[in-house]
Amino acid sequence: MAEPFRLATVLRLRERERDQAAQDLDQVNRAIAIIDERKEEIQREHQSMDHIRQEASVGIVPVTRLLDAQRYQLILLGQLQHLGQQRQQLELEQARRERVLVVKQQAVKTLEKLKEKQAEEERLVLQARQQSRIDEWSMVREARLRQ
Repeated sequence: MAEPFRLATVLRLRERERDQAAQDLDQVNRAIAIIDERKEEIQREHQSMDHIRQEASVGIVPVTRLLDAQRYQLILLGQLQHLGQQRQQLELEQARRERVLVVKQQAVKTLEKLKEKQAEEERLVLQARQQSRIDEWSMVREARLRQ
């Protein structure tokens, strides 16, 4: 009968830690995707304001409307800048979490290799026992045949 892996509990713990690290990395990736989507929305809005300002440059246009569009564009540019800073911070966090995940994966892989090594050693011991029994049976049979 195969002996249970002595470090099975530690392996399960390391697997949970690895899975948590993967979830943490996924969370940062989703946050980056949300920021990218928001930046695209703001850029589209900024372009639409450019279009409004270009239309306003032709003909008679209320100055307040033009000033409001310019102010709004400045606000949008500020938001874009802020989102860019947030994205940079998230990219740093993403890199950190990727490193953590790699360490956790290596810990799991090390324990899995130990488990495989133990299973291989058990297989070799079992195989040696079986060969010994076969040899013993063969010798007994040969001795009986000679008698």
